[in-house]
Amino acid sequence: MEGSAALVSDGPLLTSDERTAPLTRRVGRKSVDGHATMLGVAKVRSVDRVAAALSELGMDGRVRELPESTRTAAEAGAALGCEVGQIVKSLVFRVPSSDEAVLVLASGSTRVDVDRLATLLGSAVEQGSGSFVRERTGFAIGGVAPVGLTSPVRTYVERGVLGWSRVWAAAGSPRTVFDATPDELLAATGATVVDVAEG
Repeated sequence: MEGSAALVSDGPLLTSDERTAPLTRRVGRKSVDGHATMLGVAKVRSVDRVAAALSELGMDGRVRELPESTRTAAEAGAALGCEVGQIVKSLVFRVPSSDEAVLVLASGSTRVDVDRLATLLGSAVEQGSGSFVRERTGFAIGGVAPVGLTSPVRTYVERGVLGWSRVWAAAGSPRTVFDATPDELLAATGATVVDVAEG
């Protein structure tokens, strides 16, 4: 994106070693009868998990940290100097009948029609609460990434995302993003393209 270089960190948020490191790290050892045992496992930051997923998936996009919050699509667009439509919103819904989580990746300029989504799923849906989103994805609302989720989530991509040559998605926190092509997002998430926009 033109004009975005001054707004993002000059280098990658993570080193190449950090990107490829295992998702758990040993934080202490104790010898018991001559055998080393792990005392604990360090909790991996959400951003690190996303960076590792991008690396494993062979995606070219890199995690970048912005100086301002990207909790909303408008904030992210302003910080990156791009169109709001190029920001991918990660919306997590709950299906009450099954307690299933559903992730919808939508263009920042699109509002998802919950009734159309419910018709598509054949069941009522509701916006996932903060605790539900964190439990099912491993991310907090405002930083839900489409990759690096802690458990599988059925994922859909709203057709409006496909209208851009390159898009930006949350990378695990309200101030981190990564860039990708829509095709890369589809391949990485195994998502189904749907028409669930309002209007």
